[in-house]
Amino acid sequence: MKIGIDFDGVILDSERKLRFGAEYWSLKTLNKPRLKADEVSQEVCFDWTQEETERFFTECYDSLVQKCEFVPGANEIMKELADLGHEFYIVTLRGCFRPQEIASAKRHMKKMSVKPKQIIWGERNKVRRCEELGLDLMIEDNPRNVDLFKDSKVDVLYLKEGEARDVKLKNVTTVHSWMDIYHEIIKRSK
Repeated sequence: MKIGIDFDGVILDSERKLRFGAEYWSLKTLNKPRLKADEVSQEVCFDWTQEETERFFTECYDSLVQKCEFVPGANEIMKELADLGHEFYIVTLRGCFRPQEIASAKRHMKKMSVKPKQIIWGERNKVRRCEELGLDLMIEDNPRNVDLFKDSKVDVLYLKEGEARDVKLKNVTTVHSWMDIYHEIIKRSK
């Protein structure tokens, strides 16, 4: 099976760390609490100006990302699945807004047990790219990105975390852990 994987929130726990770091920094530094819990963009989530956003990334981003770890099970399950013949492609938005985000991701990737067949950085149109690559499956954690696959032939495993909203589409299966991902892929590859 050819499997696409988003990087942040699926392989690396960076989204959780960045959400906490941004909320803490915003409250302590700017006295601005979080406004929208389900928003990914810091500018919208905290009502930051462009200057405040840049300041957050300058002051906090690198130190927060360096503390990130793999999502529990990601490294181990990817290795198990690769040993069974599955191929992995990382398709991520990371690097689209700030090219320096790629360098931090590459540092973490050196610790991965499985080297992906291809890495696509800064991809704004994941559906198109997944279809071009002929992927069978995409693993994604952002419900807005999952929604975009509604008319695609690529199936999606939606790695839902906490209070993220549900996605009900015919080609989407909700999973809650890398063990769930493992079982879904094994079931589909029989």
